[in-house]
Amino acid sequence: MLIGMIVAGSRFDDVTQWFSNSKNNRRTPNNDISTRAPMATGIYIIPTITDNQILPNSYLNATNNNITLKGSPSEYLSASFVVHTIDDITGMTTSIGDLTGPTTIDKSAINLRVVKVWYQAGVDISDTTHKQLTPELLLKDDSLVQILGTDKLYKFTDGTLHLISGTAQPQDKTPTITDFPIQDAGILQPISIPAGTNKQFWVTIKIPNTAVPGIL
Repeated sequence: MLIGMIVAGSRFDDVTQWFSNSKNNRRTPNNDISTRAPMATGIYIIPTITDNQILPNSYLNATNNNITLKGSPSEYLSASFVVHTIDDITGMTTSIGDLTGPTTIDKSAINLRVVKVWYQAGVDISDTTHKQLTPELLLKDDSLVQILGTDKLYKFTDGTLHLISGTAQPQDKTPTITDFPIQDAGILQPISIPAGTNKQFWVTIKIPNTAVPGIL
């Protein structure tokens, strides 16, 4: 997959991403993979600002493997892509390189995380009775939160799993790191993707203060 960038000299440009037929990505019943022709194994570029939630069974339209972003010095940019596979993938690893051109963006300024899909209590803030899958948590360790039915299991720093969903806490007690010793990884860990499902990734790029105009 290629990431291309245009660094502007003096103004902040909107993030620009090209994608095809995004309206078909809406979270509707016929968006389920099971109701469509099988998706091919590959990378699908998706917009970062959208009302369309990407779930493991969401149907995505074919697209190219290029991401194009625009930004100015000191700006943070975001991009997202989905890996879909027709076969089980176990222990997939990723690598990041420098973006080079008139300006070099060191790989240390590129942050890659997985978008974790987990259950939330309901559709609205006050709704706690209609659990639904929601893609919202950015993680370096995809196994830090695991799903069992509609419950969430958290992996403590000692590797043990603990059920957190629905755990009641006294109103006068705020959980501490001692109560819940949870720590995400420093770099993206190997990822497993079940056959016939999607895994969404999120890229954050920091443009250096010294960046000069040009195309990377």
